[in-house]
Amino acid sequence: MPITDNALLERLVASGISALPPDRLPELIQSLETRAVETGLAAPSFLAQALRPIDRLFDQDSESGGIRTGFIAQLDDRIKATVEEIQIGDPLQSAAKARALKDEIVSMVSSYDVRKSYAS
Repeated sequence: MPITDNALLERLVASGISALPPDRLPELIQSLETRAVETGLAAPSFLAQALRPIDRLFDQDSESGGIRTGFIAQLDDRIKATVEEIQIGDPLQSAAKARALKDEIVSMVSSYDVRKSYAS
């Protein structure tokens, strides 16, 4: 079963992270984890793991004064391009792409520095 029937994921791909209300990102993560368990597909689990550090960053955002829009644009670019490929790819290739996205997002978020400009 493809992940394309997830309305929140489609909204994320179409409009980006900032278009999702903050309380919907955890819902999307949970939905992807449920999909992975129900289908045995790895890609939704890796996507959930990619989104989790972004969710934590948004939680910290309220305490630290905001996330650079350029950084959000960089995250959006990576997510949009990769998730579109995952949705149309075969499950094995999709899992590999989703894992690579997770690794990239985790690295990006862990090195995020509010003092940088992150030109988009």
